Amino acid sequence: MEPAIVTAAAYGVETAVEGGVAAYYLSKSTLPLKGHLEHVTTTDRLSRYGHTLSVISDRAYVFGGSEDPNSQSLTNDVLELHVSTDENTTTAVLRSIPAVGDGEQNTASVPLARTYHSATVARNRFFVFGGSEKPSDSPKPLEENGRVWVFDPLSSKWTFLDPPPDTTFPFARTKHVSTSSPDGSVIFVYGGLSSDQVRLNDLWAFYLDEGKWSRLPDPPGPPTSGINLTCGQGKLWRLGYSDDSEKSTGSIPRGQIDFLEYPTGGTLDDVSKDLAQGHMNDLKSNIQWETLDFNTSKPSEVPSPRESAALHFITTGNGRDYLLLALGSDDKEEFSDIWIYQLPSAQYSGAKMKDVVREKLPGVDSHRGEWSRLQISGIEVGADEEKGGAWTSRRYFGSSMTGTKQLMIWGGLGPRNETLGDGWRIIID
Repeated sequence: MEPAIVTAAAYGVETAVEGGVAAYYLSKSTLPLKGHLEHVTTTDRLSRYGHTLSVISDRAYVFGGSEDPNSQSLTNDVLELHVSTDENTTTAVLRSIPAVGDGEQNTASVPLARTYHSATVARNRFFVFGGSEKPSDSPKPLEENGRVWVFDPLSSKWTFLDPPPDTTFPFARTKHVSTSSPDGSVIFVYGGLSSDQVRLNDLWAFYLDEGKWSRLPDPPGPPTSGINLTCGQGKLWRLGYSDDSEKSTGSIPRGQIDFLEYPTGGTLDDVSKDLAQGHMNDLKSNIQWETLDFNTSKPSEVPSPRESAALHFITTGNGRDYLLLALGSDDKEEFSDIWIYQLPSAQYSGAKMKDVVREKLPGVDSHRGEWSRLQISGIEVGADEEKGGAWTSRRYFGSSMTGTKQLMIWGGLGPRNETLGDGWRIIID
């Protein structure tokens, strides 16, 4: 056979193989995702609800919260969990860190004990805002005039950041949420309950370098009970529900994903003055909220509306990004499910190019804008199962990301209103 013919034939086989491989990967579904759970206990039981969990490196920090729904006892100690990376170890070493300020002994300020506050991680520290001194059903928030508390794990000491005089800052609040930008320059605080037990729908940004607050445009629609917020793709993401009967599917409220794109390396316009002057529809802002609907004719294909759930941004690489929603409750039941929402793929990414091709292929779906339950392949509880290693529904728990596609939860109230004292790692395979 002529060499040219052999070369052409070999090229044809190689092209066919490459085409087959490409077709295989293009046909691989991006939903549902698979994952597994790892149970985590402690050397001493750590029962908490209404607390926060902040993971920094291989340490998890529990702050605030209450041990018992019938108790008024709170502590301002930080509880450190050393979470081993050894998959064969499910017990975390517990250490209690008393509240100490970074200053002269007995004069430096430390945060009061609190519950129903928020905490988020940035710059290898965690930042606490708001909360209440009493774990009641209608908690009265602490009035701290916009102060943000900062805990540094290296020194095991507290400092605080106060906004400059004559600047705006958020109302005191409880049961709100917070998140931080990936570069650690901004902390965002959203929603919650005011001192009059009014549901809030305001969004604030605290710039760590400037040390000041700016109010951002409110998310669309009225305040909702199931507040949540997470950050990724240069956007803030919020899962919302509408009770508008014209927009609902049967008895299921219409669900939507709202997002707000923010610039990197800069600050956003403060809309406080516009809102104070009643300019609700004429805000002088360089950003606006946008909405992704996830209406469906099958209510079983979307998560039920819920409060006290965890919402996190996860990525599996090459621009393939998702939102993860876990646990929570409504006024009738607690949930133990975990849901995944596939976000539009990041611009100029490998995932984006694949989706463009997928949408042109017959029988292949990109799954963009769809929900799916996380397929849990196994629950690993190790030797600590007798300590309560059962995956169960819970609310008022703490959660924090431990990687780009894994997170940790701790504590909360269980289905019998009992205070839980264990944790779980949720790992996307």
